[in-house]
Amino acid sequence: MENGIPVSTYWAFLIGAVASIITILITVFTTSEYPPTLEELKEIQSSKTNKNLLIKTFQEIIFAFRDMPATMKQLIPVMFFPWYAMFCYWQYLTSALSLSLYGTLDETTSFFNKAQLLTGNLNGTYNIICFSIAFALIPIAKKIGPKRLHFFSLAIGGFGLLCMPLLNDTDILFVLPFGSGIEISQIYLFSFCMGITWASMMAMPYQMLASTIPINKMGIYMGIFNMFIVIPMIIQIFSVQYIVYDLLGRNPINIIRLSGTFLIIGGIFSYLLANLQRQIQFN
Repeated sequence: MENGIPVSTYWAFLIGAVASIITILITVFTTSEYPPTLEELKEIQSSKTNKNLLIKTFQEIIFAFRDMPATMKQLIPVMFFPWYAMFCYWQYLTSALSLSLYGTLDETTSFFNKAQLLTGNLNGTYNIICFSIAFALIPIAKKIGPKRLHFFSLAIGGFGLLCMPLLNDTDILFVLPFGSGIEISQIYLFSFCMGITWASMMAMPYQMLASTIPINKMGIYMGIFNMFIVIPMIIQIFSVQYIVYDLLGRNPINIIRLSGTFLIIGGIFSYLLANLQRQIQFN
């Protein structure tokens, strides 16, 4: 351990950096780029000579918002609640674990440090679960539809977060046969649930959107869609810090419960969207 930081943390960042560089290089050297059509080339050339390019770009964004496909508008709450929930989760999980498992919010104690290390393990676990089941979601989505799958996935994660304060790190579920053995305690159960949720959040909303936007507007609408991730986070920063945290008794466990509730609400909106589109098809 150096400067209070475990050596494993240095290795984790190094491995992550190497993996990121390798995947970027693979993408750069293996992904084919298709040349623009003659019409697209003419449009590019005209845009270069246009003195009001900035105004034109701004107008295009405004028009894109105005002409936004109905499905994209309906996906706003499907995106808002889960991403608001995830930002709450990332910010308050360590404090919630420290209070729930060890009864303290004192950041100078060894218990809080233990909660910090546990947070890293739990977050690593849900990413491993996400990677493990991501491909399994594809046939399930084809069978029941991405909207219903997203509902179930968000509901599972929400239920896991609501149950988190009831779990402990003393009851061992099983031991992984690595090194001297890695003990997986009861608290990891909610992390397994979050892995399913995270896998769905990374794929299903884009699957719902892709077939509803015009090809020639794909770039701008995908950019706007990514704003549906950033905006909830901005709202969360100010609302939780200045309003919500006080309303919930300045208790981080209650913030985690709020996160679970918002995941379920986002799932319900996804389910309602699935039923709405099904009714439109029948009519």
